[in-house]
Amino acid sequence: MPPHRPVRLSAFLGKITRRLSLDRYQKQTAVKRGRGQVPLALGELKACIPAPERTEQIADDLALVQVLNRFLSGLSAEARLIFLRRYWYFCSVREIARDFGIGESKVKMSLMRSRNQLRAMLEREGIGL
Repeated sequence: MPPHRPVRLSAFLGKITRRLSLDRYQKQTAVKRGRGQVPLALGELKACIPAPERTEQIADDLALVQVLNRFLSGLSAEARLIFLRRYWYFCSVREIARDFGIGESKVKMSLMRSRNQLRAMLEREGIGL
């Protein structure tokens, strides 16, 4: 409670809630969010994911989702986890290597091979890049 008694407790609590919400929103939308990995990871995927204007031309977006799901299910468990950690959770290569107890070069090679497989699968399915 403040040093003086608020006239309306609901207004006082609303002000606190608003300030906490704004602080949380600013923290979640900060430029540092994702530890700088978002642009880097998206840049890596740029070569094997369809361009936005091309994606809009695809009649059924569910087809793309199905292809991605088939691609992920076809990867080994380790390759799938590495791929998801990098491109879904935006973890750095160093973090992934540390968590899996493998070298950074192995993580990079696994990601490169997975991206190449994804690109090939998308081309086989007729989804243009």
